[in-house]
Amino acid sequence: ICMNFSRYSDVCIRRNAIRSLDFSICNLYPADSVKEIGCNYETCMKSMDDNPGFECCKFIPYAAGSGQWYKNSCYIRRAGIDKDLKWCKYMVSADATVGLYDECYKAVAESKEDIGICSMVEKADVRDDCLLGLATEKTDCDTITNQEKKGGCQKKIV
Repeated sequence: ICMNFSRYSDVCIRRNAIRSLDFSICNLYPADSVKEIGCNYETCMKSMDDNPGFECCKFIPYAAGSGQWYKNSCYIRRAGIDKDLKWCKYMVSADATVGLYDECYKAVAESKEDIGICSMVEKADVRDDCLLGLATEKTDCDTITNQEKKGGCQKKIV
């Protein structure tokens, strides 16, 4: 039906895929195109809340450029929603930098409210943010490296 409205077909395809949570509708776009990637990503984001544990990120094409970002962002969100570090390992490893893994670990730490997971974060600024967000005792602030954030953490606990 979307093809009958050529001027609006892009919007029609995306809306129908998202509304029905049917990833196959996204295949109406050219393969590995930005439109196909975006359609799969938006459909997956919508389905996550309704389908815990469903691995919809696999439907996002791994294409150069934005496809890689969308796929890795999808796994970070999935990890946070499911409160499960296993999703971090599914990120596209060729493109998943330390920073992306750190964001994934931080998302799980925050969703589980588990400050211990913050120790897995390598980059100091992301680890400090993770600790700052979850600190409940003064000792939680001790390992924060940024002095300004450490001071903010200690004030927060008082």
